[in-house]
Amino acid sequence: DSGAGSPLGGQGQAEGSVGRKEDTVPEWAELVQTLSVNYEHLNQVKIVERLPNLRKASFAHNELQDVDELAPCLWLEELSVEDNHITNLDGLRPLQMLKKLDASHNHLSDLGALLSLVTLTQLSLESNSISSFASLTQLVHLYELYIGNNTVSDLQEIDSLK
Repeated sequence: DSGAGSPLGGQGQAEGSVGRKEDTVPEWAELVQTLSVNYEHLNQVKIVERLPNLRKASFAHNELQDVDELAPCLWLEELSVEDNHITNLDGLRPLQMLKKLDASHNHLSDLGALLSLVTLTQLSLESNSISSFASLTQLVHLYELYIGNNTVSDLQEIDSLK
């Protein structure tokens, strides 16, 4: 096995690793708690599958179309995916520890996936295509919300977020 297609970009297995499972997490990967990969034209973030203790991540200003690959990051507390091409946040549903999310400057219209993120305290959804924020009333711990430059048709709906 050459390992050339591995998420970590390895060029082969190290000596003494014969018989090692392909999905084994390297020791160093268990130590990574913060990852910032911005402005790199990324269209996928498969490497996070190999970072079981990731707490903070930023993939801002890339070319991501979804966040499905982030679903295994159960310890993630802060995430920035601003300025990508994301159309839904479904991959974030399992992230029950998430407190801060910046998904501004994307192509979001539906916020249904956020309903399971009950620990959110800060949320930025500026410059998307969101027409309704009614579902956010269920996020009772939310104290910072940025929603400018969207397509909200009923301004009374925003009043109910207080």
